[in-house]
Amino acid sequence: MIRWGRAAKPNPAPSRAPALYSFRRRLLVVGDDRTGACIRNALDPARWDLTAVPTGSEGLVARRTLLPDAVLVDLNLPDMSGAEFCSQVTRGADAASIPIIVLGEDAGVSGRVASLRAGAFDYLVKPPDPAELVARLEAALDLRGESAGMIVAVCGSKGGVGTSTVAVNCAASLCRQFGAAVVIDAGARMATADVLLNIQPAHDAASLLSRFEDLEADDIGSFLTPHPSGLEVLLVPGVWSRGDGHSGLRRIVLALRRLRPFVIVDTPAGAPEWTAASLELADVVLLVFTAEIASLRGAGQVLEQARAIGLAPERIRLVLNRYPLRGGLDRGAIENVLGTKVTHTVPDDVRLVTYSANRGLPLVLSHAHSSVARHLSAISAAVAEAVPRGTLETLREPARCSERG
Repeated sequence: MIRWGRAAKPNPAPSRAPALYSFRRRLLVVGDDRTGACIRNALDPARWDLTAVPTGSEGLVARRTLLPDAVLVDLNLPDMSGAEFCSQVTRGADAASIPIIVLGEDAGVSGRVASLRAGAFDYLVKPPDPAELVARLEAALDLRGESAGMIVAVCGSKGGVGTSTVAVNCAASLCRQFGAAVVIDAGARMATADVLLNIQPAHDAASLLSRFEDLEADDIGSFLTPHPSGLEVLLVPGVWSRGDGHSGLRRIVLALRRLRPFVIVDTPAGAPEWTAASLELADVVLLVFTAEIASLRGAGQVLEQARAIGLAPERIRLVLNRYPLRGGLDRGAIENVLGTKVTHTVPDDVRLVTYSANRGLPLVLSHAHSSVARHLSAISAAVAEAVPRGTLETLREPARCSERG
């Protein structure tokens, strides 16, 4: 069973989102538009994130780059059969890690037998019954022992609002509860997490990407920089000079999702393309802003981006940092402008935040009794509420995180 960390005193109760978010499973659908529409109509978009490609060759590439949780493939593809697709996939080193379900028109045994012999997990007749499709997908993921961590995108409305402080402390609190967490610092110009944690990384995302194709999944962890508290960090700045920076970072995030229970992506303002990619990947978004006009405008722009890509509103939690701010806007006015409720507030405590950063230890660990630490812990507690019991059990590492640095 997952053990929950004890707070020094009751944390401020987080505001409730309209519905409790949970992990989204990522599916790759390989088939024509009719097949894609059939699957899209059968599955709840709040729980299943679908990517569709029309051909088997595109499906093989997408499976390697997108790292889906499961693949649904049409038996009859324009360039190969579903069985041939399965056969090519099963030659890979990670063949057993991503289950494949074949969809065919024929209810007979020939297509089913050919698909299963080629390595498919299951075979369903099109169009599948929605309830049966979900049951088969969940059975495939359960039987294969698939575990997937939660991706938390911490997005700043503008520079200087405390995005990295929220990201590092949220990660530290989750690490304390679940045993492991990794922070990906996606700063475009310079990283911040290494300064806040006083660490000297030996590797970064660029060095990881340069060897990504040659690595086994478990080797990726060796590129993370450990902090004495148990947190792990990956710095990104060098990756932006690469032509494949955005797609490469996406691959890293999805790969780490299979290795750690929580992947916290520190997403700074000023990089709209990566902000959009972070929003698309995230199971939960923490939008950090302050009670000033410029920050409020930036928060509105991020919310517009989220709406444009169809992100469910309940996955976004608004974090009003350094509140109340002398001369700043009040909470009611902010909520009226943004058209949504502020989910969390964090009080201002410059002295304590600075002291903690100078020590290189997250203040949720160094000053757990303080008001600012308890408010930050409340944010991670709200994220943790979304974790289905037992989902993270196989990724849990009890001894990894500690109270002291």
